[in-house]
Amino acid sequence: MIAENNGIEPLVALMDSELEDVLVNAVNAIRVLCENNHGNKTLVAQAQGIEPLVEFLTVDSGRQRQDEKQCYLCY
Repeated sequence: MIAENNGIEPLVALMDSELEDVLVNAVNAIRVLCENNHGNKTLVAQAQGIEPLVEFLTVDSGRQRQDEKQCYLCY
């Protein structure tokens, strides 16, 4: 429903947030949308979402441990 209503681009835009809760929730929403869905993965890439996702996985955060972040790659 989100992708069909052009919701991928706004989710990708939320990954620019300085608020960690917003960032984590946006990344999680993108993860769920992309799980087993090649079309949504393509939409995220077309919305320039790959670079912010990689940055999310590489930036150290007090709240989000590295092993937890890597779970986002497990799909």
